[in-house]
Amino acid sequence: GDTYVFVRNDNYWGEKPVTKQLILRYIKESSSRLIALQNKEVATFMTVGETDVAVVQGDSRLTYCSGAGIGPAKMYYIGFNMKNGKAADNLYLRQAIACAMNNAEIIAAYGDPGAVESDGAFWGYDTPFRAGAGDFQEDLTFNIEHAKELLEKAKEVSGGDIPTLKLLSNYSKTVNSTMCLAVQAQCKAIGIDIEIIESDSAGVLAMTKYAEPGDYDMIQYNVPLESWPSAADRMFVQGSNNNRAILDDDYVTNLLMKAAASSDESVRKENYVDVQTYIHDHAV
Repeated sequence: GDTYVFVRNDNYWGEKPVTKQLILRYIKESSSRLIALQNKEVATFMTVGETDVAVVQGDSRLTYCSGAGIGPAKMYYIGFNMKNGKAADNLYLRQAIACAMNNAEIIAAYGDPGAVESDGAFWGYDTPFRAGAGDFQEDLTFNIEHAKELLEKAKEVSGGDIPTLKLLSNYSKTVNSTMCLAVQAQCKAIGIDIEIIESDSAGVLAMTKYAEPGDYDMIQYNVPLESWPSAADRMFVQGSNNNRAILDDDYVTNLLMKAAASSDESVRKENYVDVQTYIHDHAV
């Protein structure tokens, strides 16, 4: 019940993989995974606990790999409830919060030595479909003064002061609670009050799939940075359980469908880059 064994199919019609057998074991605790690696019971393991990073780096027999270039790295993000959240129809408000977020400060607060700031793409570094910094039209990097300017425009759209926004998070992991508290403080610095709503995984799924008005306005979540082309579908396609923003946007859905249906790599890249640019510039 804790091991998967994959064996190469020697009758496969195409080029055969070099690996003849691959064994995946589930070991719950990071410290136990580390001991298994040191004892050569396993060749590699994923997800090094924060307290074990220094041990791995200090062992000359081991190699520590980290960062967004290593799969399955995770991207932690803030998403907006695009169905009925208070910022759903206020682009300036979403952009203001994006500009108020200091990613470097969030990383420092959590203390993960392997974390890097996201560049706005939704895939791992080894895929050709990533958008580059030059593809984005809106500059939503950390800038307090610009955030305040955008907030004033947001107030004009809403017809007055911005009400308290509810930030939903699965509080089962320290990284989630740390990020929420940092975002709360950063939004406070530009004049936006954030109420943090704590929930477990089941609660987060229920609220994001069947959200009623007022349930939440923002969500803190994470997604693996996979390398296959359709990996971004789960975040944005209509009806997906991982569509935490409850995005129901025909423009995005049609781009994802066209990209998946095309065998022309240049067309696929164009469509996927358009998706990333749209999501970034609209601060979804």
